[in-house]
Amino acid sequence: MGIQEIHKPEIFVTAGDYDLLEKLVPANEAHSIGVRLFADELDRAEIVSVENGDVFVMLNSKVCFKDRSSGRTRTVFLTLPKEANADSGKVSVLSPVGAALLGLKEGDRFEWVDDSDRLHQLEILSIAPMKV
Repeated sequence: MGIQEIHKPEIFVTAGDYDLLEKLVPANEAHSIGVRLFADELDRAEIVSVENGDVFVMLNSKVCFKDRSSGRTRTVFLTLPKEANADSGKVSVLSPVGAALLGLKEGDRFEWVDDSDRLHQLEILSIAPMKV
């Protein structure tokens, strides 16, 4: 059984992020739930310029979201897999949560059912670029 996405809001990716992210798919081709979700999301993403003023979850964004399944609120940084570190709140785009967050805007919700038929629901509360 594969991932069943229930609610798929429109998502956005910058051209620079897309160039980095598309290289992750062939190397990790459809093995884990996170990778399959990531590949599906990248396929349907609209590539946009950051100059248009839209705020959406990009690589290195600081994202506050509510896990609507548990009611828990979390704040994480979305990163490439090599930069992921749970202790410092850095979540890989290849994890199920990271793939779900990619490209969303404040107020967006994303839902999916994993291989265990468990429903996951996230809602974006706030987004800020990561301070370097």
